[in-house]
Amino acid sequence: MKRPTLTLMLALLLGLPAAAGAETVSGEACYRYGPAETFYAAKHVSISLAKRNALEGYAPFVEAAVNMNEAALRNELFANLTVRAMKKLKVLRSEEDPAKKEVCSAVEAEVEPAEVKEQVAAVFNAYRARTHPPKSWLPHNEFLRIVNIEEFPCTFDTTQQCLNVVAECLQESRRERHPVRITWYDREGVPAFTIKRHLGCDRARDVSAFLLRLPPATYTFIVDLP
Repeated sequence: MKRPTLTLMLALLLGLPAAAGAETVSGEACYRYGPAETFYAAKHVSISLAKRNALEGYAPFVEAAVNMNEAALRNELFANLTVRAMKKLKVLRSEEDPAKKEVCSAVEAEVEPAEVKEQVAAVFNAYRARTHPPKSWLPHNEFLRIVNIEEFPCTFDTTQQCLNVVAECLQESRRERHPVRITWYDREGVPAFTIKRHLGCDRARDVSAFLLRLPPATYTFIVDLP
């Protein structure tokens, strides 16, 4: 059987009625890490994967979205939904099996169907408007790897919400600082503004994070390593 096209799947997705009130989603995931990775970074990756699995199991909206052929679009969709649509996130467990070098996490959160629908539309518009595909959901290069992207209370103003980006150093590079770029797009897919942060790597396996104030919910974003 021929798979539905992206346009058809999106039409079905956005045409579904929104259910009333918040719904609970849950997911779990295990991440097996290597000798060059820290438990702290592996824990963040396992939580990120658990959040994605929670959304992948959420019907009817994301169930349709994951059937889209464009992997880059799915990655961008999940990155935005895990930050903007998952509320009251709880990490139910996060356990390490030292013998297997594995961390397993389970999460639970609330989602508003109407917010999911709005975010899907915004992400699709942004994706369609660009001439090049976005980077992967958790991008990496030879120096840095993004291990988690989440919504977090701003430390400088706890009444505001920020985007919390966590990165791990893959190798030592004391004389260089490496850029992390965040591009925000409006609901029509037009780039609104770009922010860069630079991270240093005194040692391999160092983990650091930074916060950026979240713009209104109608904006979508891409985090990449230029």
